[in-house]
Amino acid sequence: MKIFEPQGYHYIKHITTGGQAEVYLIEQDGKKYIAKVFEQLDQDTFALLKHIQSLQAPNVPQIIDVYNQDDKTVLIREYIDGHTLYQEIEKNGTIDYQRATRIILKICDTLRVFHNNTPNPIVYRDLKPENILLSKEDEVYLIDFGIARYHKGESTRDTVLMGTKGYTAPEVMAGMQSDNRSDIYSIGLIFYEMLTGKNLLVPPYQIRPLQETDKRLPKRANKVIERATDISMVMRYKSVDEFVRALKKADRLNASPFKKIIYSAAIIAGIILLLFGVNAVARGGLFNRWVLFSGQNAAPEGFDIVLDLEFENPEDFEWLQLFSTGPEPMPIEDIDLAEVMMDGKYLINHPATLNHRLPPGAFCHIRVRLDPVEQNGAQFVLSLIPEFDQLAAYNIPVSNRDVIGSEIINEFGHYWEQAQGAEMIAGEDWLDIVVYLDASGETLRYMICSTENEADIAFGGIRVDESWIGREYQIELNPLIAYWEDEVGIPAPISQVEFIRIVNGDLIQYLSDHVAVYQRNPDPVNDFLNRDIAFIPQERFTEHEF
Repeated sequence: MKIFEPQGYHYIKHITTGGQAEVYLIEQDGKKYIAKVFEQLDQDTFALLKHIQSLQAPNVPQIIDVYNQDDKTVLIREYIDGHTLYQEIEKNGTIDYQRATRIILKICDTLRVFHNNTPNPIVYRDLKPENILLSKEDEVYLIDFGIARYHKGESTRDTVLMGTKGYTAPEVMAGMQSDNRSDIYSIGLIFYEMLTGKNLLVPPYQIRPLQETDKRLPKRANKVIERATDISMVMRYKSVDEFVRALKKADRLNASPFKKIIYSAAIIAGIILLLFGVNAVARGGLFNRWVLFSGQNAAPEGFDIVLDLEFENPEDFEWLQLFSTGPEPMPIEDIDLAEVMMDGKYLINHPATLNHRLPPGAFCHIRVRLDPVEQNGAQFVLSLIPEFDQLAAYNIPVSNRDVIGSEIINEFGHYWEQAQGAEMIAGEDWLDIVVYLDASGETLRYMICSTENEADIAFGGIRVDESWIGREYQIELNPLIAYWEDEVGIPAPISQVEFIRIVNGDLIQYLSDHVAVYQRNPDPVNDFLNRDIAFIPQERFTEHEF
């Protein structure tokens, strides 16, 4: 074809028609290349392709040249002998978890360079399996930058409406302003398709739990995909790095050596049952002791621990957004972990938001040790805030001497209720705090109990306002520094956290396995969980200036 000859290339064959371009195999001096021919691109897009050529981003075939010829724009890149991710999924159906993770992390390495481009990030906008190339050596390449664009903060709409239905983020398809989160949406969908063989263009036209395809797939990956592909941009991961941290976290937990303990436990338990019989094991309490030791995998049928932060690894702090005394969050790299971490415990000395919401049907379990100071008062407040609603909250003050109660804030003002149950102690004991949102999202209940004294249990709960029903809740931990330093006149006490967990599933089964006081004294908790919670009428709230 004459369009290649002025640059010294020779036509071999036409490969395909893709999107807005024709793709050809060409050669020069015996070496093969790929040529993509567009209708002549506008100056901005042409300049962007030239800039991508100069970036030398990882996992991108080398762009040899970009030029205009005969009212066409021609992009010449190196030839990679391989096949597309789309072809592999079509052939094999699914890709195993470890390889799928490796592929997606390679693409993230490329997008990181694009998104960090200055002064304007580059948004790819058309991520899909057809644009991911796998070489015969199983190297990963991202190809086809025809609709990539710069993200300009002052713009409210994209100038070109393009993309691929089923992969491109909804804001891109609608012509709204796209940014790096638009690419994160597509990453999540591609990862889902690799693991399940399904996309949004085939029934059931929605993302379903991975375990419906393969029960061996890690449940924690569901949450990563769910957040990456949220229809709302503001709910997605803010950056590729945040997505990568979440994915590696899920992979690390899934591949944890602890799982080998559980598998060994199952074998040992089977041997014990064969040797001694079911009744002997039950009479001796051996099974109960083993359940307590085996932790989160003790009852996989009943509940699923979707987030387990033990703070023995600095990576766990990536799930907390810490705040300074000012309004701006502190980036993780700016935090001195020595200030918030001691002997594998998290110290509540900064306001913190958990980067994982509490959805209906889930519960949060926090084990905390309060600072045994002489003066009585709440050392921190556990706040539950309905998504998108900063003027509504359910606050649980946790006191070093007694359970103060709980405070509900909504558009009508404040409502205060005393907790039911024991007057609490803190002393040297660790406390278990469990907050439960029922499956309908209509009631929030909490219990606070000592890990040692079975009589020390207190409860509280509300039937939520109609506008809160079905909402997910943001979880915050707020130390009351100003109260202690300004009103009490002593340095603020610092509470220690052993772990924070978010759990889906059977609350009673979980309490039976993980909360020692419940195992010894379950009746008051069961009674409270089965009790109807009254709705708080508007007139019970006191007005408050927000």
